[in-house]
Amino acid sequence: MLQAMAPQHIDPLADLYLDDSYFLGVTAVGTNLRFRVLFVLETDHPLYAPPKPGEQRCYREGDVVATRPHVLSWTAHRPVIMTDPDGTFDFGSIQISQKGSIVEVRTEWFSVTSESANVSVIFD
Repeated sequence: MLQAMAPQHIDPLADLYLDDSYFLGVTAVGTNLRFRVLFVLETDHPLYAPPKPGEQRCYREGDVVATRPHVLSWTAHRPVIMTDPDGTFDFGSIQISQKGSIVEVRTEWFSVTSESANVSVIFD
């Protein structure tokens, strides 16, 4: 006999170390809002791998995707644009928090608070 199982809530931001993760950009794709991030994965993350030579952490690019968000507030900031030693632009850090359907994203470029039916993290 099959039993129905209660749905489990899985935190899409679990086992990610956002303090050392980097904001790479934001785009609107259809009805979704995508925040591009170079994530630092904690050792308990299923995609964790030992750091590459010369790196101290496990980095992996991906997107935080807010499905059909209703933007509650968007505040622009005036960042200082910096260039890394390899010539790429440094867009700074990212902070992400979620309480229920409310998602807050803070970068050096903007702060946005939105309500979304679903928030997920998709890795390359």
